[in-house]
Amino acid sequence: MTDVIRVIDGVQTVLVFDHSVGAGQVVQQSIDYFAVDKEGNVWTMGGATEQYEAGRFVAVDEAWLAGVDGAKSGILMPANPTADSPAWLIAVPPEEDGDAAEFLRTQAEECVPFDCFQDVLVIREGKRSALDNEFKYYARGVGQIRNEPRGSSRHEDIERLINISKLSAEGLDEASAAALLIDERAAEELPEIFGEVKATRTP
Repeated sequence: MTDVIRVIDGVQTVLVFDHSVGAGQVVQQSIDYFAVDKEGNVWTMGGATEQYEAGRFVAVDEAWLAGVDGAKSGILMPANPTADSPAWLIAVPPEEDGDAAEFLRTQAEECVPFDCFQDVLVIREGKRSALDNEFKYYARGVGQIRNEPRGSSRHEDIERLINISKLSAEGLDEASAAALLIDERAAEELPEIFGEVKATRTP
């Protein structure tokens, strides 16, 4: 989570920075634009991903913003999902089927390399047309601690929480600068999506 904000479709969002490394080199960097409403629902308002080869920037892809070219925002996580909650839309980038999710269960305990957590929320995610891509496990106060790809899904990412660290002031500066750079580069590469609005750091 950074201290960078951008207004999307009239909504102030916060940029979340993701950094992936393989064989000691950057393979992918991305930002997601999130917002929280008065009820506590976390909304997905857009995103942009940078691809790298041999540690060097190649291109921006998977870039979209709610309200542009028919893209629609959605709820990443409802405030209090239960067994009675209907399935919810996560996001619909332009010309895509869109991602959706539904409550699966509350699990008494789930253990990952970092620790064991109680009362873990398990969510099923996938495409709107085939909602069984993966299970995601969320611990209160921590966030996602595990994912589980499902069946014949092409989704191959397997995640287990191994560590938690709080960013120092210097670490926050670094993450925020990286998020700003991705936003700026996306605006340069895809001005038809990102327009003239610029992301900024909060004072």
